[in-house]
Amino acid sequence: MRAILCAFLFLASACGAESLAEDRGAAGLWQSLKRLNTEARVLYVTAHPDDEDPALLTYLSRGVGAHVTMLILTRGESGANVISADFFESLGALRTLEMRAAAQYYGVDVRYTRAFDYGFSKNIGEALRQWKEEELLAEVLEIAKAVRPHLIISRFNDSVRDGHGHHQTAGRMARLAFRDLPGVQKLYTSNWRDGEPVTLKINTGQYDPMLGRSYAQIGREGYRMHRSQGMNARVAPLGPVWSYLKLEGSRVGTPEQEDSLLDRLPLRPRDPRFAQLLRDFDALHPERSAPLLAQLSPSLPELRNEISHALVQALGIELEAKVDAGPVLQPGQRVQTNLKLHVRGAEPVEEIRYRVAGATASEDVRTLQVPPSAPFRAFPLRRSSPRASRYEPLPTAPDWTIRVSASFRYRGTEHRVEEDLAPVIGPAVSMQFDSAYGIVPSGQSHYEVGLTIRNLTKLPQQGTVHVDGAADQNFTLSKEGEEAKLRFRLSAPRETETIVRALARIGSQDYTVSFLPVTQPGIGVLYRSEPATHLLRKVDVKVAPGLRVGYLMGSGDEVAQGLRQLGVKVEMLGESELEHGDLSSYSSIWIGIRAYAVREDVKRHNGRLLDYVKQGGTLIVQYQTQEYDQNYAPFPYTQGRGAEETSEEDAPVTILAVDDPVFQTPNRIVPADFDGWVEQRGSKFFSSWAPEWKPLVAMHDQGQDPQRGVWLVAKHGKGQYVYCSMAWYRQLPFAVPGAIRLVANLVSLGQ
Repeated sequence: MRAILCAFLFLASACGAESLAEDRGAAGLWQSLKRLNTEARVLYVTAHPDDEDPALLTYLSRGVGAHVTMLILTRGESGANVISADFFESLGALRTLEMRAAAQYYGVDVRYTRAFDYGFSKNIGEALRQWKEEELLAEVLEIAKAVRPHLIISRFNDSVRDGHGHHQTAGRMARLAFRDLPGVQKLYTSNWRDGEPVTLKINTGQYDPMLGRSYAQIGREGYRMHRSQGMNARVAPLGPVWSYLKLEGSRVGTPEQEDSLLDRLPLRPRDPRFAQLLRDFDALHPERSAPLLAQLSPSLPELRNEISHALVQALGIELEAKVDAGPVLQPGQRVQTNLKLHVRGAEPVEEIRYRVAGATASEDVRTLQVPPSAPFRAFPLRRSSPRASRYEPLPTAPDWTIRVSASFRYRGTEHRVEEDLAPVIGPAVSMQFDSAYGIVPSGQSHYEVGLTIRNLTKLPQQGTVHVDGAADQNFTLSKEGEEAKLRFRLSAPRETETIVRALARIGSQDYTVSFLPVTQPGIGVLYRSEPATHLLRKVDVKVAPGLRVGYLMGSGDEVAQGLRQLGVKVEMLGESELEHGDLSSYSSIWIGIRAYAVREDVKRHNGRLLDYVKQGGTLIVQYQTQEYDQNYAPFPYTQGRGAEETSEEDAPVTILAVDDPVFQTPNRIVPADFDGWVEQRGSKFFSSWAPEWKPLVAMHDQGQDPQRGVWLVAKHGKGQYVYCSMAWYRQLPFAVPGAIRLVANLVSLGQ
């Protein structure tokens, strides 16, 4: 039974965990009775969050009553992000929250493997190498064995039509799981269209009068939770919506056509009293289902939890657990809980008793202590390096939880509502350097780094911050959430790479980690924790002196921070500066990634940017999505719906204009500058362009034609307009030396 979580204490906080209307009252009970009446279990396999068919999943769970589990290979860590500056592991955490919110609408469970989304892959061979096919399959089989599905539905079919090496790998994993698990009766694929040879055509747009909407409508509302991928504007039509499935493997016969996914499945019959509950169901009086549910509970122990869930829905019961604490608890902290069982239905219950495991009771308040040894609770997945394509194994240390329960008697039988509450446990303060990586240009004698320390408690915090190689600094944080921004000056290291560590001392307690929320409104919160370290890399790089850059941030990136580390003065430009400011004062203006997708002011004042170029300015536009494909530049170009990218970070690069200044000064670019890149070379290339454009480089993945629309420059009036879709936003956060040298030359064009 769901407990109402208060005080924003819990991982995936109350606002993200609130149950939907479809799962409350008479509608919720109707759904629960459907699931009790069938044992059908479905495993739905795909590669990334947002690949799924939301209408089909909702139909299976809420329409058929099947128990559905989504198995997703990755958390989409290298996908786009149009709503925040979260990338890599942080984006994986955000998309985990989005998928969790979407799954509530579908009515399904979600499981993942440890595969990391390392970026777009054009072929399955790369994916199987990166993820180690045998290890990935072992994980898939482990999850599938736990689910014990009667049938597997693969979103993809293990062919080139899947359009992505990750997609094709998901299709292959589903096929191999069907091959290796004899208990699975059927395998379907579902990336088919009308007119193709399919076994089953399902109208997921059918209206459910108990839910007040079609399954496609409910599913599409869930799919809108994939906000970081720009899916929040999609709305399902009111009419028929079709899902097409093809039977690819069967142990129970292979007819050309089927009437239902459950055809021929050897399902064990459920207790006929569940069917009776469905026949006798009264939406105006859901409590009339309660007596039979109470009678069934002790006789069917294997279904006791599911029956109890339906019983409390029939009785209109909810358990409220109030916790007097801040958003983050510390090990050893004492907390108080207050429990209240709300019985809002027409049937009375008796002898209500409350319990909080490990707590001492004083009337209705229970007091307990977080164990001093309790580990921090944060998004647990880590990679061994930025180039690793799999997460490390999950930690085995058990998390501390608060088990709350309320027991009651109904019609002579005792029942219990219980919940394990997972509080967020973390440090008293969080410390984070301005960036995880930094650069020191050769010949520079000193280096400055910024650090933010944040109070995570309701109490004032006062202490000292020590950073390796710098003078200690004191801090005072008087309120919860208050921050202090400190700057430390270090001598330039002699070594090529140096790890700089931070330590905050409060009394006798030392803190050495960051602890930061990943969240968006309405989907909850996950915390990410990393050691408070800064890897300092010495790079042979020069930059023109006296540069002043205006930066128009798009959906979020760390390029501006990378420019600052080169000694460039960078100012962030808002709409007011763009509309009224003196743009001619900037040696160059940079447009951040996806700015034309997320900033209407950039579109609205694009003419001012073109005038800036015409008068002698240098405008550098980083990778943009389809919103930019409207000829915003001074000369025509097209990206096209299938704008190309080079996803292999070691893809060969050819410089087409060797004598161009951007490859000569202040750093002479050599082939080694394209070594050691992370994730990808670039994305959203031009597919065609007017003769005024000059392409500067060509690159290609394996099996791909050379791409010349990567980095182009055009003279316009006295200035120059640059479209450079190379992935600086992925390289600069990891201080990739060659990419830094190229960016130094690019920003120096504005001199």
